[in-house]
Amino acid sequence: ASRRGSASGSEVGTAVANGEGIRCQIVRSIGRWASGVKRTETSVANAIRDAIRESETFVYIETQFLISTQGKDLVPSLADVIIQRVRRAFDQRTPFHIVVVLPMFPEGDPTSDKSKQRIMFWQKNTIDHIEREINAFTRGYARSASDYISFYSLANHALMQDRIVSEQIYVHSKLLISDSLVIIGSANLNMRSLVGHRDSEIAAVIEDPNLCQQLRRRLWMEHLGSSAVLSSDVMEDFQKQWQPIAISNTNLYKSMFEGSTPLSEALTAQEFVNMC
Repeated sequence: ASRRGSASGSEVGTAVANGEGIRCQIVRSIGRWASGVKRTETSVANAIRDAIRESETFVYIETQFLISTQGKDLVPSLADVIIQRVRRAFDQRTPFHIVVVLPMFPEGDPTSDKSKQRIMFWQKNTIDHIEREINAFTRGYARSASDYISFYSLANHALMQDRIVSEQIYVHSKLLISDSLVIIGSANLNMRSLVGHRDSEIAAVIEDPNLCQQLRRRLWMEHLGSSAVLSSDVMEDFQKQWQPIAISNTNLYKSMFEGSTPLSEALTAQEFVNMC
């Protein structure tokens, strides 16, 4: 078995496309209750943490949930791996950025559903933890957490009966793209999917830099619009295309919908209700 799955997960397979080898491995989260085997497998978590550690310049993530500060069942936590990778980029003064795309809020009514509010609490707790730790070691320098990691959501708009309306595009994908790896499957980036003894999950780890670039560009074209001109330089695309469009859309959204506010500004459930 490969190192990504340790003694767990499938053997690494090699496919051939256009005369070039593409390495692929299947990884899992599965516990005794589902497999009947005493050992709990966390090879999905291993693969994701390895991908972040080994990334060179960027990590692009789409996930339904991002919760990594809830309990000690996964050590090191995903949040701590992200912080350590950013710390390395900061110490070495090398370009690096993580882009995370999440739903605006969990599916359902977050103003009254306590389970949705708990998800939002733990997700914000995770994001705050990551940003707080990064800001701690970048303090005093011309750098901050926003130079290394940023979070986004997707939305659409339409004209209905002479009124402009908007609704979130609910992110249900579970995807990570780095410089050389794609991880895609059923696992969200939360404790429930990654600890092994809870939900059973499966994912494919595909090692192919060309696929990474092609998939990243196709997804960004879908999110940014067909007029976006993307290159093979992800940092240039982020700085010149992704970030300016996201800032412009956010400002436009706030100006078109009176009383709207970035979700990060609500610190309690009541504040969120008041802002809605």
